[in-house]
Amino acid sequence: MGKKQRDCVTCGGPVGYLDRQHCCRCWRRTKEEAAKASCPSCGLDRVLQNDTGRCVTCSRVCKECGHLLRDALDEHDGDTAVDDERV
Repeated sequence: MGKKQRDCVTCGGPVGYLDRQHCCRCWRRTKEEAAKASCPSCGLDRVLQNDTGRCVTCSRVCKECGHLLRDALDEHDGDTAVDDERV
């Protein structure tokens, strides 16, 4: 017979480690939530980038005009690309 495991204080699930009060799912959730902060640009709780201080989505900006980009591989937004073709 195995030993009785302690119950998680959040969800009541079994806790596998002696030094923890939460199960693995609740422990991971609280650790991930602690790493998140409010993005100054969009206001959502996200993991902020060290170099820009904003979330990944808000850190992708056009090199020319500073508008947000959808694709991580793009360097210019649609308006700037159209303006470059006209010149």
